[in-house]
Amino acid sequence: MRPSTTTADSNAPSGAAFLGRFQVRAHLGEGGFGSVYRVADPLRPGVDLALKLLHPGRLGRDDKPGGPGAASRSRAARILEELRASRAVEHPVVVGALEVGSLEGSPDAPYLLTELVEGHPLRPPMASADLSQVAADLLSALEAIHTAGWRHGDIQPANVLVRRRESGGWDVSLLDFGLAEEMARPGGAGMKAAGAPRYLSPEALKRMPLDHRSDLY
Repeated sequence: MRPSTTTADSNAPSGAAFLGRFQVRAHLGEGGFGSVYRVADPLRPGVDLALKLLHPGRLGRDDKPGGPGAASRSRAARILEELRASRAVEHPVVVGALEVGSLEGSPDAPYLLTELVEGHPLRPPMASADLSQVAADLLSALEAIHTAGWRHGDIQPANVLVRRRESGGWDVSLLDFGLAEEMARPGGAGMKAAGAPRYLSPEALKRMPLDHRSDLY
């Protein structure tokens, strides 16, 4: 779904783009499931947020064997699971999720609203001392996630944002719980592997049962 140019708020600039009640500030990225936008929310004034919007046009690719709408229901359930996973963990590195819903008039376009964090994806080169700090922060977040009973399922550089602090060191943020699984749930420790193949653990590539150790690989 493309942002509408309809002005939905009398205080918004003329011609401002909207997705439902959200005023779009910028398009942050595109993925296999949808798009991420920097938005302003009239219900949470004074702070920009991140809106992850699943593409209705792409939902039909998996729409079988349940017939029309099966994929929409599946993706909507998936985004609710992402909300549950991120809310289960309180940690400064884990990006907090705020709500899920569907855009007005578009029930097949579910969204996830999260905190907005600044930074860039983890990438080399990085000094060994800096890399050690980032790794320690990330391991601390994973410990909190696993203690809460979840497996992140998609640990890769694109899902780790870093930002240099003026005082030295790095702010680290772990994103995207879209593939998270609750390990205590029946089948939760052996779900079908997903994510970027380059960063999958050997047991995931072999379609073996998975648990928290797969995140650590």
